[in-house]
Amino acid sequence: MKLLIKFWHVLREATGEGDYARYCAHLRAHHPDRPLPSEKQFYLERLKHKYARVSRCC
Repeated sequence: MKLLIKFWHVLREATGEGDYARYCAHLRAHHPDRPLPSEKQFYLERLKHKYARVSRCC
């Protein structure tokens, strides 16, 4: 069972599922005056940032 739980945590980290929780913890610790975004807002902003720049090899 412990191996399955460990695998689940590794899988969550590999897919980026823990990013929102880490971001919220960072905001609470370092920027307590800023409002927390919803999960949807967070992921949409991440996607916008990821695809806003040129990503080609040639």
